[in-house]
Amino acid sequence: MGTWGTAISSNDTYEDIFSEFMDLYDDGLEPSEISKKIINQNTDLTEDYEDKNNFWFALAMAQWQCKSLDPDLFQRVKAIIETGEDMKIWEELGADKKEIDKRKKVLDSFLDKLWIIRSIPTH
Repeated sequence: MGTWGTAISSNDTYEDIFSEFMDLYDDGLEPSEISKKIINQNTDLTEDYEDKNNFWFALAMAQWQCKSLDPDLFQRVKAIIETGEDMKIWEELGADKKEIDKRKKVLDSFLDKLWIIRSIPTH
């Protein structure tokens, strides 16, 4: 896992997936089509214990920015954060208490950000 820091976007996996999504979006593809393509092309990441969360976080943020956050993806990210799955990985990789506490705050803020758009009625 190429971690740079505690921020959601501070790792290579996130940067690569987010950039790929936005490039395809800029090319005119629909967010749902882009998501399917990226998921299908990155099964190695979606199955990688250390990097899978970064993959889902990047995909969720890209969809959120395009105002197309899929409810199932939101629930996946919510579960990763609320169950502490990501924090467990950070602990196993040797992060110290200060980093873990900071990451927890970042994850909670990220979930709050994603939740805002899920809570707004779209009619």
